[in-house]
Amino acid sequence: MSNHLAAAAPAAARGVAVSLELLRLIETHRLAWDAFAKPGDSDAEEVEAEAAEYAAATALCAYRCRTIEEVRVKAAYLRRYPGLAELGDTELIAALLQSFCEEGA
Repeated sequence: MSNHLAAAAPAAARGVAVSLELLRLIETHRLAWDAFAKPGDSDAEEVEAEAAEYAAATALCAYRCRTIEEVRVKAAYLRRYPGLAELGDTELIAALLQSFCEEGA
């Protein structure tokens, strides 16, 4: 587990039962964010990195937590997500809120 994930998700770092799927989504987003945050060699690379980061953020936001510990881990990570401060993106907000609702709601 990366140091970044351990800092962002203390419950997971302590070995609390959290699905590998959630941990994979967090790590995928972290890697995508790191790639997006550094300048690309071309505009096309920057656009690609931005799209990958957005897709990873959307997947993480949409993930339905199965336990309260998963909710805590997800919230702890998203609280530190730099893009959350400027989250005027209604699709990400909708995905996040929908993840807390009953399926089909």
